[in-house]
Amino acid sequence: MAVKRARDAFRRDLRAATNAPIDFGVRRGIDRAMKTSLAVMRGVAVAALVSFFPAACAPAAKAPPARCATNGIDRVGGPISLVDQSGRSVTEADFADRPTVLYFGFANCPDICPTSLQTLRAAFDAHAGGAPDVNVALVSLDPERDTPEVLSRYVSSGAFPEGLVGLTGTQAQIDAAASAFKVLHQKREEPGSAVGYVIDHSSLFYVMDRAWKPIAIFPSEMSPADIGACLDAAMAGAKA
Repeated sequence: MAVKRARDAFRRDLRAATNAPIDFGVRRGIDRAMKTSLAVMRGVAVAALVSFFPAACAPAAKAPPARCATNGIDRVGGPISLVDQSGRSVTEADFADRPTVLYFGFANCPDICPTSLQTLRAAFDAHAGGAPDVNVALVSLDPERDTPEVLSRYVSSGAFPEGLVGLTGTQAQIDAAASAFKVLHQKREEPGSAVGYVIDHSSLFYVMDRAWKPIAIFPSEMSPADIGACLDAAMAGAKA
C-alpha cells in the first residue's frame, strides 16, 4: 500500500506539471518524461520496489498547484541583451544575485499586463513571511514606443511589485529574447483608435534561478495564493 501511494502521488505531480499552457515542445517533453517514468515503475523488480518504501513513509513534499510547471521546462529561456529603464545595457548576468520572475508585455497594454503585474504584487503582499526574495522584470514587446523613459514611469507604479525592472531594446533584441522564452507575440493595427496598434501576446510568468535556468512557468491569471504556492515550489526545488 505504501508503494502504491507513492506511485499515485508521483503520477499526480506529473499530471499537474502538464497542465501549464506552455510551449508545445515543452509539453511534449513533459509527456515523454511521464511515460518513461511510469514505464520504469511498472518494470522494476521486487528489490527495487522495496527501495521505495522508506520514501513512501516519509512526509510527501507539497506539490505545486495545477498549471504551475516546474518539470520539463529546461528548454525554455536563454541569454538576454537588453536595456533597462535607466538606459543601462543589461544581460542575464545582472540578475544573478537572486532568482528572477520575468514577464513579457508592454506599457500600452490595456488590460492583461497591468492586471498580471498587480496580481503578482498581491501574491507578494499575501506571501507568508513577506515578499519572496526575487528580482522582477518586465520585458517590453513594444520597443517602438517603450523607450527607457516610458518604462521608467510605467514600472514605478505603486500597484506593481516593488523594484520592478523595465527592459527594452532594439526590435531584434526583443525578438531574440521572446524567441528564447517561446513568447507568442504579434503586432495588430487598430485603425482609428487612440493607441494605433496593440501587441497580442501570450501571458506567462517565468521564474529563473540565479544561473538563469527556468525553475517554474505559470499563467498570469492564476490566483495570488496559487502564484505564491508556485513560487514556493520553485524555490524549494531550486534548493533541493
